[in-house]
Amino acid sequence: MADTQSTQTHPKFTWRFLAVPVAFPDAKPIVLHSNASSVTEARQNWPGWELFFAARLPVVDMLPAHLPERGDRYLERDSGMMLVIRERRAGRVVFSYEQYTLAIHDRPLQGFADGFQLLEVAHV
Repeated sequence: MADTQSTQTHPKFTWRFLAVPVAFPDAKPIVLHSNASSVTEARQNWPGWELFFAARLPVVDMLPAHLPERGDRYLERDSGMMLVIRERRAGRVVFSYEQYTLAIHDRPLQGFADGFQLLEVAHV
C-alpha cells in the first residue's frame, strides 16, 4: 500500500496593521503588512512597533512578486526608516530615505524584499 502524506499545510495570511513606532507614539500611523500563519507570528515580524489589527487576508501565491518601481515607498525593517524608490536598473534598486532625500543609496535587487517591507505602490 502506498504511503499517504497530508497535503495540508499551515495556511498563511497577509495581516494588516495600523502602526506607530514605539519610540514615537505621536507619529502618524502607517499601514504595515506581514505574511504569517497567526497574528502572533505576524506581530513578531515588527518589533519596536505598536500594532493595531486592521485585517486578515488570504495570501494569493499566484500573483508575481512585486518589483520595486519608481515612487514606491518601503520601510527598512532593521531601522524603521521609510524610503522612496528612485529607479531600478541593472539588477539594483536605487532609493533615498524620506528623512534624507538628497542622499542616494542602492542595493542589489536580489534579496531586496528580505530587508524592506512594501508600504505603498505608486504605480498601477
